[in-house]
Amino acid sequence: MTTPTPPTVLVGVDGSDASLAAADLGADEAVLHHCRLRLVGVLHRIDGAAMRTARSELDAAARRVSRRHPGLAVTTAVLVGMPGNVLVEESARAELLVVGYRGRGGFAAVVGGAVHAQVATSARCPVLVARPEAPGAETAPEGPIVVGVDGSVHAARAVAFGFEEAARRGIPLVAVQVWSVPPHPPNGDPTRAATEAAAAERQADAVVTAAVTGIRDEYPGVPVVTELIHGADVEETLVRRSAAASLTVVGSRGVGGVAGALLGSVGHALIHHAHSPVAIVRPADDG
Repeated sequence: MTTPTPPTVLVGVDGSDASLAAADLGADEAVLHHCRLRLVGVLHRIDGAAMRTARSELDAAARRVSRRHPGLAVTTAVLVGMPGNVLVEESARAELLVVGYRGRGGFAAVVGGAVHAQVATSARCPVLVARPEAPGAETAPEGPIVVGVDGSVHAARAVAFGFEEAARRGIPLVAVQVWSVPPHPPNGDPTRAATEAAAAERQADAVVTAAVTGIRDEYPGVPVVTELIHGADVEETLVRRSAAASLTVVGSRGVGGVAGALLGSVGHALIHHAHSPVAIVRPADDG
């Protein structure tokens, strides 16, 4: 009889400060998820010196997280291939994939260019990006889970993931809908503009309410707040809102308020500027 593989949190490690922060975050998540931790390094090709360096970096990261969480089961592996392809393949056997917001060596472009888009939109599990806390940010362990909502199926999965994480942590969930109305010409009818704004706000309220209705009954212990924010700059709004969050969650792409999240400007803004870790979630049946 085959023994089932224990659930795993997967972390990409390259020795950079950002990847070590990802290892720390991955270890925290492994404890929360009751998983083992798997630290991997990726080399483009087999090279003796590079292999020794990668193994040394992984060993150092393993010792670091073991001090952080004594008793946590930790494994390491150096793999060969293109970083994006390797991480996506490995993610099929993981509960969560954690990466740093930038890196060097094998992960130099994991969250800086094409590779990060590949990982976040193709990984077979949610992707968590460790972010450095900005000076003056209000991020705290007791901050809520903040989820960007836009009515898409990707946002629906993000909301579900957000509820799961809020329940694990024992903290509230805030579902955020950013809304706006098309600009009107200076000589436009102010009554019509006000009417359209009121209609847009009602529509946004309906979307965010629908996003949490039903699923909130599955998590009766999670306090839920829906939040409407009026503004044309969705990126800036969600980045600012992330400052008081313990985790910010968006779908891998979307429509409306968070259109194209990750492949578009919203996800890129969160990856590079959010004040809390960012989770990128896509539906399990998406592609």
